[in-house]
Amino acid sequence: MSSAQRISNTTVGYLLGMFSFLLGGSVAGGVMGGLLGWLGSHLLDVRSGTLVLFGVAGLGIAVGGTSLARPGSRILQFDRTSSKALAQCHPLVWGFCTGALLGAGFTIRIGFWLWYIIPTMSFVLASPSLGALIYGTYGFSRAIMGVGLFVHTRLGQRATLQQNDLLLSYPHLRWGSDVSLVVLALAIFITTGLRPID
Repeated sequence: MSSAQRISNTTVGYLLGMFSFLLGGSVAGGVMGGLLGWLGSHLLDVRSGTLVLFGVAGLGIAVGGTSLARPGSRILQFDRTSSKALAQCHPLVWGFCTGALLGAGFTIRIGFWLWYIIPTMSFVLASPSLGALIYGTYGFSRAIMGVGLFVHTRLGQRATLQQNDLLLSYPHLRWGSDVSLVVLALAIFITTGLRPID
């Protein structure tokens, strides 16, 4: 057993891993959002930003509606878990890298079309600080859910059964998220269409 693995099996190593996991998710999300916001601030003015938002809202309606009409259709994502090689690293390295991959959003399973609103809004708002706040919150929320599963596993509870329950409930969760996407996109589409762009 490597020294990193021995540390990870201790309570201190576990806590270090969880802390760095949350940190990695938040930092990665914040950096992604900040970059998208910066990019938007250099590429969009009020008129073009409004037009982009209008178009994206229309696309959201189409994508969400199609997903509702065809349950189980594939989502644009990397459908894979993080590298198993990370498990051999020091808990701080494992936690931060795994959390960062999760917080960045597009690198590991997203699961719902609704999540694509996060990078879109970070870009359209054209503000590095707002983009970092929005995407950073998303990264933290994804990481904190992962921590919940790890805690259940650490406490010896039936994590496998809970994961199976999550898998069984996924179709219902995805239906709810698709409905939310259509409603939200429709609201953005209408309010953007009513707003003057001159």
